[in-house]
Amino acid sequence: MTAKDTREIVFFYIPFPNIVTAVRTGKELLRRRLIGCYNISRVRSAYWWEGEITTDSEYVVIAKTLPELEEKVREVISSLHPYTVPCIATFKVSVNESYFQWLKNEVESTTV
Repeated sequence: MTAKDTREIVFFYIPFPNIVTAVRTGKELLRRRLIGCYNISRVRSAYWWEGEITTDSEYVVIAKTLPELEEKVREVISSLHPYTVPCIATFKVSVNESYFQWLKNEVESTTV
């Protein structure tokens, strides 16, 4: 795949405390057609919280969208996320043209 065969999209990386909130947020983003799809993986996290090292199970959502929808997606996630200090990270990634067109078609109603 050459650079001319790829297009840029945005991956969101968002850890959640449980599967319920992860699924609820993913489904809401889909319902609003702000993302084309999402994946959920269970992970083991370690982090500093209130002066101590904490370890927990979390559920990470990876949601895929177009660059022009990044801020709207971030706003919805922020409004639904249960954490006091949520991690709402984004990565710009290159994808093949056919995947880009599929994603564009799925979120098209919000970008028109």
